[in-house]
Amino acid sequence: MLFGVVLPLQAWGQAGSASHPIALQLDSCMAETQSHSQDMLECAREAEAAWEEEVARLTERLSSVLGEQARDALESADLAWQASRNADLDFIDAYHDQLEEAELGDPELVLLSRQMHRNAGLEIRVSRLENFLAGLEDIPDTLPDERVPPP
Repeated sequence: MLFGVVLPLQAWGQAGSASHPIALQLDSCMAETQSHSQDMLECAREAEAAWEEEVARLTERLSSVLGEQARDALESADLAWQASRNADLDFIDAYHDQLEEAELGDPELVLLSRQMHRNAGLEIRVSRLENFLAGLEDIPDTLPDERVPPP
């Protein structure tokens, strides 16, 4: 039964970063596994580590370009996101534990489903952080009247 795998793939696609290098690497790794669930699980676990590193990198990069007030707000938002992520991970574990207890689907695919759900939250966070950084790229380094010397 594919129930346990279809849902995370849908959630995964909702993050909107299917062209992100980590997503592309995961797609490539999954394609190379020839549908061997243990190999697919390893691909997904490696992707989780890469997503976690990307969240940390982008958070640090964003923090480095923000003013003090926005940086403090980012720190608070990051702490709230981590708490929310922990709650989501608890739910993901309980959900998949229930699938396993009810013997719904292939146990190896339930493990893959669990991992893909874990990855989806990180992928969404990366997308949000990238959007904040992209917005800053549109802000000029100087004000217009500072760029042109007066006559």
